[in-house]
Amino acid sequence: MICSTGMLSERPWKPDAVLRLTMWMLLSISFGGLVVSLLIPKGDGGPAVPPNIWAIIIGTLALHGVALLLTGLLLREHQLGWREAFGFAAPGPLRAVLLAIVTTAGILPVAMWLGHLSAVVMQSLDVTPVAQPAVRSIQAVSPLWEKVVLGALTILVAPVVEEILFRGILYPVFKQARFPGLADLVRWALYPWLKARRHRRTALWVRGVLCLKLRKNGFPFLAAGGTSLFFAVTHANVMTLVPLFVLALVLTWLYEATDNLLAPILAHCLFNTANFIFLLSAQRLLD
Repeated sequence: MICSTGMLSERPWKPDAVLRLTMWMLLSISFGGLVVSLLIPKGDGGPAVPPNIWAIIIGTLALHGVALLLTGLLLREHQLGWREAFGFAAPGPLRAVLLAIVTTAGILPVAMWLGHLSAVVMQSLDVTPVAQPAVRSIQAVSPLWEKVVLGALTILVAPVVEEILFRGILYPVFKQARFPGLADLVRWALYPWLKARRHRRTALWVRGVLCLKLRKNGFPFLAAGGTSLFFAVTHANVMTLVPLFVLALVLTWLYEATDNLLAPILAHCLFNTANFIFLLSAQRLLD
């Protein structure tokens, strides 16, 4: 369970520094998306055309390359090393690895079923399911070196950078967010207003639960759900939105359970590896 009493240690991220990182990331994604859109072949209204390898590489650099650079600058600002910031030196590395393997084996069939269900629902609404650009590139007939590049980006680069960004930085920031000023406002304005109107139960909940969360406990479930949804949305694909959201929740739980970002990174790598092998095998059968 993702909760405020979980095993995840406090991370010293400054909200203003993380906000700057996020803004630069959004600018980089926008610029990279513009360049990629110019490189993707235009279809004639038929099936979606797979982007060429250079479009995938540029898109990866715009997101993952810039994210790594900005993370390095963030660590320098906080005077932290990579091992300290993301728990790579946490005790129990073998447990983290084993838990990642077992979790991946469990989430794979669930994610595949959710993806199939999403496609069925989209078709019932007269919406054509379209795979992600990287998936269409893997499925397309291409030279071996392109498959190798796509495999490296999919299996190694994407999981490492995405886990650092979403689970390693964004999730702890939102989980640790506290709002003492807002708690005071609620305590001295909303609570008396509810009490005066005889909403006793609601007033007691506001004073005893909401104010405490705003001041001390935070909103870990909201942090997990919000960052997981952001993770799914950044992949810009309707068909994979629900599976990726569920995957992100599981990866967040892994980080909480182990206090070591190695666990969600490894699980993400294994998840992408399984999907990559599945796509290659399916393409060979079709050929």
